Amino acid sequence: MTLNDDPVLYVIVCGAGPAGQVTRLISYARSRGWNPYLIATPAALDFIDVPELESQTGHPVRTEYQTSGTAASGRSLPKADAIIVAPATYNTVNKWANGISDNFALGILAEAVGLHIPVVVLPFVNSALAAHPTFRRSVALLRDTGIDVIHGPGRLEPHPPGTGASTFETFPWHQALDEADRLRRAHEQPDMAGLAEYAGLESLPTDVCLRLLESVPVGRVSFSIGGEVVTLPVNHTVDGQEVVFRTDRGSKLSASYRQDLVAFEADDYDPETRTGWSVLIKGRAEVIREDSEIQRLRQLGLHPWVTAVEHPFWIRIRPTSITGRHTPLTTSS
Repeated sequence: MTLNDDPVLYVIVCGAGPAGQVTRLISYARSRGWNPYLIATPAALDFIDVPELESQTGHPVRTEYQTSGTAASGRSLPKADAIIVAPATYNTVNKWANGISDNFALGILAEAVGLHIPVVVLPFVNSALAAHPTFRRSVALLRDTGIDVIHGPGRLEPHPPGTGASTFETFPWHQALDEADRLRRAHEQPDMAGLAEYAGLESLPTDVCLRLLESVPVGRVSFSIGGEVVTLPVNHTVDGQEVVFRTDRGSKLSASYRQDLVAFEADDYDPETRTGWSVLIKGRAEVIREDSEIQRLRQLGLHPWVTAVEHPFWIRIRPTSITGRHTPLTTSS
């Protein structure tokens, strides 16, 4: 944060049509108490009004690294509380996911992963580019590192080729800011592991958490629908660090198509020894579509308990955090 305690938001804008309206995002951000700093890729400079944005934010628009003797020298950026990349182009998404850092904006994004800064990405690509295998892999790779990419069914769907200009007015700047607000709140939550130890509980390492999840057949998945939190039981299996379950059409499937943030919890308790454990996974739910992947997962032996209803859809939860705690065995006095 800056000295006035307003959270700092980096807005990284790329060279695409909606970039000319990034002033809307800046206005929304300022109205919600953010202190926005705008960073432009070299290509974005052809789309934005730099003097207008500098007047609106009160900060220079950054496009290059600082060097001695430049106008920006001595005015480094404060640490970001969140980053929004919008509009994110095909090139920027692919370069970033593949570790290429050939401009100032990409350098900021490359470091953001290691600095654990919440990042929201709002791509602007047509359906032909979105279908390219490299782009699909890049989106999946960024999501695997915890980046929130607003893309796909139920979120921001790519436009047909040649129709991009017709979508400028409806480009969902507010959706990116909503996600940045939510991620920042989650990022600032207290260390639950520390609270657990203070309460007499002990934290569990990740490998133990995963083994415990495998030891019980049923867990609970929680997600938001219609402004309410819904928690439903599912029988599951563990594949690496991912939880996998099957479902029919309904709210769980809808959340997965939107790639919503979800929570998955399982636990066990022994009343005789008064010991127990609880494991919580937070992440994004995704529908598994590849036939080869479904065939592989079938070998794990996951079968729905309710056989009267068909469960044709396979869902995975890609974790952003895995935490667990247990009550240790104590000796009665």
